[in-house]
Amino acid sequence: MVLSLEELHILHAVLLSVYSMFASEEAFNTQLGFYRENAYDLANGLVRAVDEASAAS
Repeated sequence: MVLSLEELHILHAVLLSVYSMFASEEAFNTQLGFYRENAYDLANGLVRAVDEASAAS
């Protein structure tokens, strides 16, 4: 699957915004099934991957 820059931006924004949508770590984990740190790390990994891909082009 190939995503456009706009789609990657939306994905990144969602990953960062979902971080603050829950009052507690427990509520976050109960509703989504993973931890806030995982969403934050995934957002950072997305940025690194895009940066590496653009550097390779």
